[in-house]
Amino acid sequence: MKNLIYAFIALLAIWIVLVGNLTPYAFISGAIASIVCVLFTKKFMPLNKINNVRFLKLIFHSLFLIKEIYRHSFIVIRLIFTGAKADVVRMKTNIKSEFLQAILINSITLTPGSIPLNLDEEIDELLVLMLVSKKAPTVPFEAKELLEPINLERYLLKAQISNDKSKTKS
Repeated sequence: MKNLIYAFIALLAIWIVLVGNLTPYAFISGAIASIVCVLFTKKFMPLNKINNVRFLKLIFHSLFLIKEIYRHSFIVIRLIFTGAKADVVRMKTNIKSEFLQAILINSITLTPGSIPLNLDEEIDELLVLMLVSKKAPTVPFEAKELLEPINLERYLLKAQISNDKSKTKS
């Protein structure tokens, strides 16, 4: 129930920001639209089954993602003018929650110049196709584990509740 309330509040806040004013009509229509969206998506995305996630910490990830989208767009513009090539980068991830892994993959997709290719859950490894400088040295595929060209994982790790804490709360 708590997750449904968080989803309702987030949707209502987004509605009010998009409408641009806080009149009773905007608030009531936003509340109705938010309730309809929460009830409709409850069937397809059961928020009560999403465990080990601090939803309030995801707000920081959203703000960080907006900053990274703008930052990487300027990096991609510079790469286009100076010469770029596509390269596959192997990245380790410490995110265990499937919900947060999905958010990470979607965040990488939204970031200009990067496309996630595969997530190997057994070894917690993510393959990402990235736009890099043509002058960049070719690094052996295995050595790219050390590179973190997109650090979108930082705030998602803060939103993840470790299994040790969730076992003690039970």
